Amino acid sequence: MSEAVSLRRVEDPNASPLRTESVDRSALSQGDHVLVLPGGRVGVDGRIANATLSAADLAGVAAPTHGDAVLEDADGDRRPARIGGRTRADETLRNAPVVVRVGRSALVPWLQSLVPADRLPRSAVLALVLVLALVGAGISGFDPDDSDATTDASLVGATPGEYTPPSTPTPPLPVTATPPVDGSGTPETTRASEGSIDVSVADPAAVRQRDGRPTTVSAALTGNVTADGRADSVVVVVQSWVPGHGWAEVTSTSRSTGDTVSLGDLFGEVVLAANGRAAGFDNPNDGTTAAFRGRVSVTAVMFDGGQEIGRLSATDGYTLRVTNLAAPSGDLVLGDGAAAGSLFGTDGLRSGDGTADGGPGAIEPGSSGTNTVPIRNRGSGSGTLSLSSVSILSFENGRTGPESAVDATGGDPGRGAGELQNALELRLSIERADGSRVWVFGDGTAFRPIGALADGPLSLGRLASDERVELVVEYRLPGSTGNEVQTDSITVDVWFTLSGADD
Repeated sequence: MSEAVSLRRVEDPNASPLRTESVDRSALSQGDHVLVLPGGRVGVDGRIANATLSAADLAGVAAPTHGDAVLEDADGDRRPARIGGRTRADETLRNAPVVVRVGRSALVPWLQSLVPADRLPRSAVLALVLVLALVGAGISGFDPDDSDATTDASLVGATPGEYTPPSTPTPPLPVTATPPVDGSGTPETTRASEGSIDVSVADPAAVRQRDGRPTTVSAALTGNVTADGRADSVVVVVQSWVPGHGWAEVTSTSRSTGDTVSLGDLFGEVVLAANGRAAGFDNPNDGTTAAFRGRVSVTAVMFDGGQEIGRLSATDGYTLRVTNLAAPSGDLVLGDGAAAGSLFGTDGLRSGDGTADGGPGAIEPGSSGTNTVPIRNRGSGSGTLSLSSVSILSFENGRTGPESAVDATGGDPGRGAGELQNALELRLSIERADGSRVWVFGDGTAFRPIGALADGPLSLGRLASDERVELVVEYRLPGSTGNEVQTDSITVDVWFTLSGADD
């Protein structure tokens, strides 16, 4: 009699925690996912989709972990259980749980779902895999048995294993080595190739949330791949690594051409993490900003007539800043409870394109505006209020025709590239309940450059117990400002402290 195998079908491999149901082997279909626990038979032929399950993923499941997952065959030989590695039903899993994607009964070329059938017999295929890495873990690869390319940013991945490409047009796993766990360096590839490749990922937009929890993280990809001259088709797969959640495929596409391929044209803005996976960027520390470093690794696998002809790779890095606006412990209460606020509101200011009136936060040369930030001392004693630190973020957001004529740097849409921060002026005052006002930055006749806020702490005066004041923010964009600021945007986050309180 054959040994009975308990199979746990995963309802949604993107969810955390995973939800499973017990099913018979006959109830499984190609593309289903199965949770395999250590000490048991794998039970299905397929490929490993996740070998880095977290405690949160396994909530409610008794699955002790003792190191990295390994597969053991009937002879007792062992091999690492890595993303993309094939599994056999009669193998036994050791050490740690994994998720296995059930394979099809017969090999079907993966590219048939991406390349028109009438082109496939004579087409040369360039498979390009982008791996968006964040600091802290290994690398993954796409599953060549998966004909249903997904665009869900919350899929789970893990570390890839060695893989020998089959003699079909199906692209093999793109890399055969694990990058350093800090996300630095370039993964090794199996062979060199003619052609060139470069990739750049812009810094994702800074996140400012009361609980420090982003819901979606995205960034723009740019760069080009110039393939070996024998290749005339492109398959592009983008993957993202999130701390605590591992690797995941986020999008894929195809291109029937052997010319230079623009990553910006193919993808533009790419979602790196969403829903539960975005929790990997959480900043739980009230009143602080955390910076997450990330990296991008691009591997190009080129084919001619269904045969691999070489590979290319390149890397780049980026930073995601997450500000937690919750009140820290202490005497100070800001606004409706935040410990940090924005001088221009959470959406900041944005210069228009010169063709239409803007909405909230829009500013044009010659215009001005006012914002207020309420502050209260909830302690039992008085203290000295200070604007202790400031974070100024500016973005280019592309260039209009008039802007291109005067701004040669606008090709970089990311943080720090805009000119609005160099032109914007402001002045600050403290207004008390009795209507009195004290200027603390600039005065009644003069505005100051916004960059001067970063010169050091700014004293805002004494604040008595339970006293409430308002920081009045007045800003303007001089009429002499040129077209270089068109479409630029800016956010200014500030932090306040109350010192010397004698409670």
